[in-house]
Amino acid sequence: MKRKIYVEAHEADALKDATEESQITSREHAFLTERKYSDNFKSKDALIRWYLSENERKLPALEFFTEHVKANRLTNILSLGAGACVLEYLLKSAIPAEFKVVATDFDSYFIEKAKLLLPDIIPVEFDFSKGNIAHLQTSLQVCFDIAVFFGSSYVMDDPQFVNLFKNLKGAGIKQIVDFQAGYMDLREVISSAMSPVKRSSALRRLFGKPRYV
Repeated sequence: MKRKIYVEAHEADALKDATEESQITSREHAFLTERKYSDNFKSKDALIRWYLSENERKLPALEFFTEHVKANRLTNILSLGAGACVLEYLLKSAIPAEFKVVATDFDSYFIEKAKLLLPDIIPVEFDFSKGNIAHLQTSLQVCFDIAVFFGSSYVMDDPQFVNLFKNLKGAGIKQIVDFQAGYMDLREVISSAMSPVKRSSALRRLFGKPRYV
């Protein structure tokens, strides 16, 4: 079963021109990120504490990936859709100093703050659904050994997903690790299928439930 997943917009005015089928733009995303989360970017410690409190479930994936790159001497690492870049910073802290970690995201606010707060990694603004991996390698003068998605690839439709993996192959990247966040178990499938029913104003009134907002 496939079900489209969209970013939930909490700032309606900023996204008033977006339609149900459109994706949030880089500029809009950066604006919303700064407006909603800027207090968490006042220092490195504040950023790491906040991020881990919201994403502790990703730590086993980080542990697995860290051991994999060390065991296989994969020295040039590309992270796609890195968000706040905290996992990439922790990765860099746990691997040999000569390893390079390039953390990319299409949100300029995340990248600007990572450059200020998270030393040793290489944060780069890059939209993986549109950008060219080979051009990215050329601009950075780095040939990547491995690419990783820490729960970010789910934002792509199938054609985008296929094109990106062709892009990665064309750039000579032989290993890709995708920690998939778009997977749903049976319980989540049932819950997703029942969502329209749960949101029905008529049914909620019938059962004495408050209106869904």
